[in-house]
Amino acid sequence: MDLDDLVRMADPAREVASPDGSSAIAQWTYAQITRSVPTRRPYLRPRLVLAFAMALGLVLVVGDLIVGTHRPGTSAGSAALRHAAVVVSEQSTPRLAPGQFLYTETRSLYRATVYQGAAGSSRLVPVAQAQYLETEQAWADVNGNGRGLLTRGPLQYSSEADQSAWDATAEGRTFSSEFNRSVVEPSLRQLVPDVSDLSTDPSTLAQEVANGFDGSNVDSIPAGPSAVFQRGARLLVGPDSGMTSSLDSAIYQVLADQPGVTLLGTTTDESGRQGTGISVSSPSGVSELIIDAASGSALEVRYSPPPSSIASPLNGPTTHCIPAIDCGSSASQLTPNDSFDLVTPVWTDSVTTEIVSSEGATGPVGEPNT
Repeated sequence: MDLDDLVRMADPAREVASPDGSSAIAQWTYAQITRSVPTRRPYLRPRLVLAFAMALGLVLVVGDLIVGTHRPGTSAGSAALRHAAVVVSEQSTPRLAPGQFLYTETRSLYRATVYQGAAGSSRLVPVAQAQYLETEQAWADVNGNGRGLLTRGPLQYSSEADQSAWDATAEGRTFSSEFNRSVVEPSLRQLVPDVSDLSTDPSTLAQEVANGFDGSNVDSIPAGPSAVFQRGARLLVGPDSGMTSSLDSAIYQVLADQPGVTLLGTTTDESGRQGTGISVSSPSGVSELIIDAASGSALEVRYSPPPSSIASPLNGPTTHCIPAIDCGSSASQLTPNDSFDLVTPVWTDSVTTEIVSSEGATGPVGEPNT
């Protein structure tokens, strides 16, 4: 018998330890069942208590029917996220000695889409797509300084016809010619956001993430119903400079308060690891976060798909940057019936976080490099 069985039986066995392998939601529910129960107030007779409970239950049911099945922050997915917030709050933030570095590695899949104006339409539609894998490595010292390295796999296409469509566009050919397989960032802060100034108060933090404050929008996620969930999940996966267990916990609480959060149960990420999947839906699609229930660490964030069409400006050019490629000096100009490239993330996995002995080592202190 595991913890899930105990929960189903509603057994308040306070002396029973939590078996390994129990789901996050089961652990949270079990904690509610077995917590201390207040002493019954002596002036309330049992029949009055029962009548009050029945009336309260009816009010809650009617309220759910009015506002929806799950109010924000009350779903099973929200409960799992709040459980993760408690777990990570009890973790210690890694402490670096002089000469040591915090090494982080992530693996991502990005999709590049060429949009072109359709005849007689004010919208741009996708005409070709390519995708590539990217490994991001970062070494940060005790002061948050260090270096970063991006290593990209070759551009991939779903079919020969899709590659032909890609090569037939000027944007596709330009993208391919400028595509760098390896990018070294001597200044870590150009690659890894410094989140040390983000608030650990969930209400304030939610506003900061919604506004993209202080490096909280790593992958240039556009504003929308699931933007806070996607941006926050990406911060949890990392890498981030200045991240603490208190901020990790606050981000989980922010995600738990997002509307439409749903518990998916046991899910496998792109690296083959099993974790607890939590998703949120929006008109653009489904976004997902996979967490390790035991440690509270984020394993993967999976994003909703790129837009099926984009409005073309009717009055003059509008500047659009290309996320993950160049959002600085070379932003493209989009005009009616023009075309442009848009790079969007598909998923990002957290591969490892280790304290290493040098700016270049990828193994823990005292162990051979891998």
